[in-house]
Amino acid sequence: MGGPNRAFVVVALVAAALTVAAISSARAPRTVPVDASLPAAGQSDLLARGAVPVELRHRSGGRVRLAAALRGADGSTQALGAARVVTLARGRQRTVKLPLGDAGRALLESCPAGKLLVTVEGKGYSKARRASAPLRLDPPDCERFFSPRAFWNEALPADAPLDPSSAEVTGELIRSVEAGPGQGRPATINTDAYTPPVYTVPADQPRVKVELDQPAGIADDLRAALASVPLPADARAAPGTDAEIVVWQPSTDTLWEFWQLRRKSGRWHARWGGRLAGVSTGPAVFGSNWGTSASGLPLAGGLITPRELRSGRIDHALALGVPDVRAWEFAVPARRTDGVSTCRHAVPEGARFRLDPALDVDALGLPPAVATIARAAQRYGIVVREQAGAVAFYAQNASTFRADPYADLFQGRPPWELLASFPWRHLQLTRMQLVGTEGQERPLPRPEDVLRGCT
Repeated sequence: MGGPNRAFVVVALVAAALTVAAISSARAPRTVPVDASLPAAGQSDLLARGAVPVELRHRSGGRVRLAAALRGADGSTQALGAARVVTLARGRQRTVKLPLGDAGRALLESCPAGKLLVTVEGKGYSKARRASAPLRLDPPDCERFFSPRAFWNEALPADAPLDPSSAEVTGELIRSVEAGPGQGRPATINTDAYTPPVYTVPADQPRVKVELDQPAGIADDLRAALASVPLPADARAAPGTDAEIVVWQPSTDTLWEFWQLRRKSGRWHARWGGRLAGVSTGPAVFGSNWGTSASGLPLAGGLITPRELRSGRIDHALALGVPDVRAWEFAVPARRTDGVSTCRHAVPEGARFRLDPALDVDALGLPPAVATIARAAQRYGIVVREQAGAVAFYAQNASTFRADPYADLFQGRPPWELLASFPWRHLQLTRMQLVGTEGQERPLPRPEDVLRGCT
């Protein structure tokens, strides 16, 4: 067959093929022609922004409907806020914020595990475009500070070796605890003074300079580190002469802390401080001589939070302040000391105590908050962070919150009354790696140390 007949057959076949292609195209789902992505964001960033940011680019331009949700580990989804309709220009990148609703905010505040999910729908398109990203949960509201391998977060083995001087040094700590009430300084939990508020700031927090009030030529590296700090304008340091504060930015994995922070003539000033980068991966101690505490251990380390007390579980070591710290040496992980006691068995900064692992904490009938602290002391230990006016644990400052959470958590009792039931006499001192203060010889006994029979 040739000539016109052949040409007719070819045309017919082409037409049939086009018809089949058209039918197939009509049946195939048409996805919204939008490129969508979610910037890396943590739960604290989303709460600070009050919205879920999504980056969009419409290839042809048009109106789209956006909705944000959280997909849980079980595959269920919960809306984070109302859907939003926006018009996108062709080929242009745009960041759209999807506001959190009250239910979405409450969901994020509950520290949920899961993924953020944004759905993009368009009229005339049968298939939505979706973007997802893991939800990062941030300390202190949802997680603990520092790497799981940091000393703060490593559990002590049941057979951890004790220091040869455990009985004597622990005895000195117990002596301070038992003498405290008669001296007007009972063992306590600092919740409103001499413990830091923690300001968690988003990625776009404006930065300011914090002047270091030290003579020129002293700590110029620290002065430079404090030249750009995401410090909120309404930040307030803790009451007390230390006036300490922690600023934490999860998006950069960096925290700053300050000693004697204040505003003067409209500018921020501090007498000392530090910046710690790589918080989630680093060694959890300041280098050089940075850091607000006398030991060089960060204020965020060992801090008790209301979230932990509510849950009944603290998964890190606890920080402790102790009077009459040893003068001439400190224990690793501390970096330095401001101790003054000449007692041979005075407690050194950096010392790590623990409750006897054989002790049945649950059988002691302790108040819930004290039982939670005791279980942490048994599993992770207690690290002496600095010299203090009284034996004291440190909790996140109540000023961080809209309302003081500790009254309910302590069942209306003052913290020093609660700690009277803590099993101090079951403490043990784990093996120390002592470091002598460079260039300092062991001092002669102080008269006050001799008077209390300590040489």
